[in-house]
Amino acid sequence: MNFYTRLQKGKVWRGRSASHVVDELEELVRTQGVKLVNFSDSSFEDPGWKGKERAREICEDIIARDLKLSAKVFMRCDTMLGDEDEDLLRLWKQAGIDIIVVGAESGSDYELDFYNKRANVEQNIATIKRLKDMELFYVYAGFIMFGPNSTMETLRDNAEFLHAAGLSDNPAEMSNTLMVIRDAKVYSVLKDEGRIIESDQFWEPPTYTFLDPKAERAAKHWDGIFYRYPLTNQLNKVQTNIENLICRMTNPMNADVLEELGPEFVAFKQAYTERRRQLADAQHGYFVRVLDMVDAEVSDDDLKASADEFFGPSYELHVSRYEALYDAFVGRVAATGAPLTGLVFQHFRPNVVEDRIKRI
Repeated sequence: MNFYTRLQKGKVWRGRSASHVVDELEELVRTQGVKLVNFSDSSFEDPGWKGKERAREICEDIIARDLKLSAKVFMRCDTMLGDEDEDLLRLWKQAGIDIIVVGAESGSDYELDFYNKRANVEQNIATIKRLKDMELFYVYAGFIMFGPNSTMETLRDNAEFLHAAGLSDNPAEMSNTLMVIRDAKVYSVLKDEGRIIESDQFWEPPTYTFLDPKAERAAKHWDGIFYRYPLTNQLNKVQTNIENLICRMTNPMNADVLEELGPEFVAFKQAYTERRRQLADAQHGYFVRVLDMVDAEVSDDDLKASADEFFGPSYELHVSRYEALYDAFVGRVAATGAPLTGLVFQHFRPNVVEDRIKRI
């Protein structure tokens, strides 16, 4: 529970009625031509069975009103593990939910406990595997690779978790560092331990000290890669665009396009899956190699040389293959005459910065 929740009087959760939510969606779709929608609830299915029932009612009403939209929702990893939950997930897809962001956060039960997460590693894996096996959604995991209590062991656990979950191809997942928000619980814990570093500029978030110097060195190596190695940002953009395109091809509002390009879509997905596997293996291997180099206490120059090679020539090959694959299939979709606004998403990353955590 964070500072803002503690200020609130009364119930922690109060959901708007399903009909009111869909009234607003219908207004946006019918009068404004909106096709892409983000549900900003911290978890679309919470709290408990009441939340699931509300989500079901929202989806059933969207379908009943024949609203054509593509939506993104957030979901916890410990709530949709029952057999009946798969039916609910399929209803979500039928209503136009294409993107699910799951709050996995870590592949280490030690860190999950530190972050006060309800789910454990086993539940995280089970949820991501279920969603991926359904092949209906763009599955993105909220994940903290590096944090104040990271150790070399937790970093190896995180790397193995992402690889097992099929997410180690994503440079954002592999490099993400915890950003501390003032008055969040983790901020209070670190402040009590004397590990918070406040900025002289009030608009900048606080930073913190690491417990493990080796983990901090590994974090520094990956920190700011989108700034230092632009190819990582370029690849992350095309990855996001491909994932958006794939999940929206199976959106009910694009049924005509899917029917026309069915075999080509299958081939496109297969080619992308192979490209992902190659990059996932390479990036996981590189991450482990960096940890091995840090453990061996190699020089900073050697670490930098490894990054220059991996995020340079190696990444350039992956980027060119991804972009060629994406451009070719988007061209085929455009040739059908279908409107691309419900299929194509132009990703941008506004927070490309040089450093995301401060060193001391």
